[in-house]
Amino acid sequence: ATLRFADLSTANTGVIAKIDKNVSVQAGGKGSAKGGTTAKSVLKDGLMLELRGINRTAAAIAEFKKQPQIMDQFRMPWGATDETLPGAASAMADAAAAMQADFLKYDHAATFVADLRAHITDFEAAESSQSAGKQDQAGATAEFGPLLQQALTKVKQLDAFIHQFYKSNAEKLGEWRTA
Repeated sequence: ATLRFADLSTANTGVIAKIDKNVSVQAGGKGSAKGGTTAKSVLKDGLMLELRGINRTAAAIAEFKKQPQIMDQFRMPWGATDETLPGAASAMADAAAAMQADFLKYDHAATFVADLRAHITDFEAAESSQSAGKQDQAGATAEFGPLLQQALTKVKQLDAFIHQFYKSNAEKLGEWRTA
């Protein structure tokens, strides 16, 4: 009986401790996913704002040079998904790097291309954080079934043992049923 009870209640390794840890992982995953979503949303807004500034300057450069084809490289990625936005932003960064001298004439910082690439990296990291949090949460949720089944099995084993061990002791059996 002691062994069966220990299987349920031992700190860190018992089934109850495993269920408790699983609850923590699930809650942490949910928090990470939400935090990643918030960070990603803020970073996406900032990234789109930065791309809009580059797009606006590119339009001025194209107009000045009378080369409308320049704008083919600086189209805004409206409707881009969170997965495709980094690629579109990177393509715009590459195009801007090739024309950096022209952008500097419009008061862009000398580091504007590097800054854009850093924002893209930050956005991708927020995407990873959100995904990792969702994976943790899903994994913990999936783990509940087997852990609960294991706990119920241990309780049944313990119940059978207690009933057999105390079959002639009504007081102890009453205490067990109450517990």
